[in-house]
Amino acid sequence: MITDESERTPLSNSQQRAELGVSRLAKKSRQIDEVEISPSSYGEETWIFLRSKLLNVELENQVLKSSVRDLSDTVKDLSERLAAIEKKKCVCEKSNPIGESQNSSGWPSLSFANIVNGKKNNKQVNVLLATIAKEQKDISRKENNVIVTGLVELNTGTEEEKKNYEKQSVTKLVENLGLQYADVKSHKRLKKKNPPLVQNTVNDQERAVPSLVLVEFIENSHRDTALMNSRNLKRVDGFSRVYVNKDRTPAEREFDKCLREEAKKKNANMQGDCTVIEGRHKYILKDSKKYYYAVRGDAVRLVESRTH
Repeated sequence: MITDESERTPLSNSQQRAELGVSRLAKKSRQIDEVEISPSSYGEETWIFLRSKLLNVELENQVLKSSVRDLSDTVKDLSERLAAIEKKKCVCEKSNPIGESQNSSGWPSLSFANIVNGKKNNKQVNVLLATIAKEQKDISRKENNVIVTGLVELNTGTEEEKKNYEKQSVTKLVENLGLQYADVKSHKRLKKKNPPLVQNTVNDQERAVPSLVLVEFIENSHRDTALMNSRNLKRVDGFSRVYVNKDRTPAEREFDKCLREEAKKKNANMQGDCTVIEGRHKYILKDSKKYYYAVRGDAVRLVESRTH
C-alpha cells in the first residue's frame, strides 16, 4: 500500500532513530530467515547459534516497537500541555494588555526574570520592597531582646530608689532564667501614659498594672536561653505571674494574633468520640494522653497537655 507523504505526521528525532533501528533489525531478521532455507549447508552448532540470534533480534524488535509507542504517547502528552500553556498565556495577555501580571490584591507580582533583566519597578512595588526591608531591619534590631510582663514595679520613692529596685528585680529574674546580670546589655520600662488598674486582693485596693520591661541581652544565645527557661518561672515564688516573650515587630505581633485565634478556633471546634471536656477546655484523647492545639514556633500544632 502506497502512503501519501503529505499525510504523514512529522516524526521527532527520537522516533526517527527508533524506527531506523527497527528497520535495521528487520533486515537482519530477513537475512537470518534465508539461512533457514538451506540448513544442511551449515553445521548443527552454527545452525543453533544462528537461530538463537534470530530469537534475540525478534525480542529486541518488540522492545523497540514498545519504546516507539511510549515515545509517541509522551510527545502527544507534551504537545497537549504546551497547547494548554499557550492558551493560558493568550488569555493573560488579553486580560492584562500592559504586560504586567498582578495578583488578586491588585499588586504587581514580582518575577525572577524582571529582577535579572533589571526591569524598573513601579511605585507600589518599591513601597512593598521598602516595607520588607524595614521589617527585616526591625527584626534584626530586636533579635537579642525579650519583653517581660508582670514584673513588680516600684511606684513610690525617688528615681534612684526606683532604678536600684529595677536592677535588683531584673537580676533575680535573669538568675532564675539560668543567666547572669552581666549577660544583660540594657533594660528599661516601657511606660504608658494611663496604665490600666487591677484589684488588689490583699487590701481590696486598685493598683497599676506593672508596665512592660524591655531587656536586651548581649548575645542572641542569651535571649534563647531566657525564652527556653521562662516556663520554669511559674514554680518560682514572686515570679509565678511573670512572662517572658520575644520582642516582636508590629507585623509579627499581628501574625501571632492570627495564630492564637486559629488555635482557639481549632480547640473550640473539637468534636468526636476522642474528644474530652474538662471545665472550659477540650482535649483530644489518644493513647491515654490529652492533646490540644497551641502555637509552637510559627505554626499551630497539636501538643500534649501537661496537666493531670
